[in-house]
Amino acid sequence: AWAADPDWVAPPLLQAEVVNTLFEMLKAGKLHVRDAEEGIARLDDVVRIVEAPDPTHVLKLCLAHKLSGYDAQFLALALE
Repeated sequence: AWAADPDWVAPPLLQAEVVNTLFEMLKAGKLHVRDAEEGIARLDDVVRIVEAPDPTHVLKLCLAHKLSGYDAQFLALALE
């Protein structure tokens, strides 16, 4: 997927999701702090964080495709 489309975008909430996941891994003893910090630093290499899509458009996508608001944000950005 990366080779076919290297320009991945995501809404700002992805940053919070990544931090939360890394924090849970730290609490579980599955990750070292330096590795979590490196993961956060490398996020910009993998995905471009952009402004959140219009919430009215997101709601329409939810209704049309029976998606959660979370998933519809990503779809809205993919359709831009």
